[in-house]
Amino acid sequence: MQPVSIFIAYSHSDKDLKDKLRTHLKPLLPNRAEIWDDYDIAAGQNWDESIKENLYKADIVLLLVSSDSLGSEYFYGQEVRVSLDRHARKETVVVPVILRPCMWQLTPLSAIEALPDKGKPVIDWGNLDAAFNSVANSLDKIIEQRLSRHKKLSAPPKPVEVVQEAISEAVPTTTVQTIPQNSNSWVRPVSIVGVALLSVFLIWKVTRAESKKPASRENETEAWNLVQSEHSIPAYQRYKKTFPNGKNSGSAQDSIDVMERRVDKYLNDAKVMQKRLPKDALEILKKARRLNPDDERIRQLQKQLDQ
Repeated sequence: MQPVSIFIAYSHSDKDLKDKLRTHLKPLLPNRAEIWDDYDIAAGQNWDESIKENLYKADIVLLLVSSDSLGSEYFYGQEVRVSLDRHARKETVVVPVILRPCMWQLTPLSAIEALPDKGKPVIDWGNLDAAFNSVANSLDKIIEQRLSRHKKLSAPPKPVEVVQEAISEAVPTTTVQTIPQNSNSWVRPVSIVGVALLSVFLIWKVTRAESKKPASRENETEAWNLVQSEHSIPAYQRYKKTFPNGKNSGSAQDSIDVMERRVDKYLNDAKVMQKRLPKDALEILKKARRLNPDDERIRQLQKQLDQ
């Protein structure tokens, strides 16, 4: 099962507290969760694109709140806004973690249960380990909820027997009557052919009607959750094709744009390393293939590196 992705948004003024929190969260990670913050951006990667890509795919967003983070235009104007929008659509879980005393109660974050212990600032605990341990225990429960959600969404759908039920209702058992033995020999074949044609017609009607049914909001939400779990260009493209006017079509296009630029960069980096560092080039291609497994350029470069 895919691990839960956790995005940490914070002010660099709070880096030491952020690092200590990550230390406390390490026991939650193996096979259950993965954590990302902007210090995970590799050299040469686009800073803004990397943040947006990981923010849009995160299952849980930790907002480390302090006077410095609330004063940051990028944190408060970008990361908080996007996170709260996704939280309202139930695409992610936003968890404010109050690091230092500040006026966070006057912001939209006040509508969300904050950690630790109902928003008591971490530095006011007197013991940072106790404060971050409280945060870790609460996150453990949220991770379990998201893992259960992943499992439910990834379960194969149950088959729906629509056609047979529709035919049974449309063709009552009295439709085909017993033909007397003294009837003309051509009547029975004609009756059988007529019933067969009627069955084919009904199947066609039911199939056509099913294909024309508008996608429900519930189906769209499930599809969007699955798309985010897969997080690839083909997945977002399928969503846009199925729900061209969906509520997340704009976010889908934004993700496609970001990932296409990322794939282009991965390809350029792999070509540069192709001769000098072929193993590193292969690792970069793996990242590109995860984003767009259908890209023919990746296949061609893969063949060159395999030779």
